[in-house]
Amino acid sequence: MTKGIEFEDDFLLRYLLHNKFNADGALTGIRHLLNLRKNHSYIFRSIPFDFTTIPAAQFIKVLPYRRSDGAAIVLFEYGKVYWNEISLETFKQLAFIVYQQLLRDPVSQVAGINSINDFSNTGIRHLRHCTLTNLLLLQHVAFFHFHSSPEELLNYFPPEVLPVKYGGTLSDYYMADWMKKANKQHEDLTVKGQKNIFP
Repeated sequence: MTKGIEFEDDFLLRYLLHNKFNADGALTGIRHLLNLRKNHSYIFRSIPFDFTTIPAAQFIKVLPYRRSDGAAIVLFEYGKVYWNEISLETFKQLAFIVYQQLLRDPVSQVAGINSINDFSNTGIRHLRHCTLTNLLLLQHVAFFHFHSSPEELLNYFPPEVLPVKYGGTLSDYYMADWMKKANKQHEDLTVKGQKNIFP
């Protein structure tokens, strides 16, 4: 499956770092990505329309500030998703684009990415997409912390990196320009991978 492909050095290094320089583990991860490309090729393409103006497409946000340990923060607000505004394919593409582009940053490669998943305002409209196939995409999640109130997030994140509704101080945090740039750069995601970016 990987025979004859000259991968980008930065792309290979990402997998080696993730696997603590275990070559077999890195190769297994690359094969998983190639299988994902084979079975779900649409998520490797950029989105051909301006999704930043569609409210339902703003369910995913990269917050403008990182934690003190350098980890990037991604906010998912599932209650904003209305399937008459975006398709399930676009939903998956957006999530994949955000994570692939964040992982090109060496700081994110070392410090990681923290996700905040807000399930408020979700309902029956979301249940039809909770199929086994879609839920299996979550199999690599190491752990979840469930909170009874948004203010409990302050035990894990400083207030200056969180939106006001979660007890933080951020008021304007949808980075449309970052999302457009990530989508544009996603066009260059070939089977060989992409080079790192240095913000």
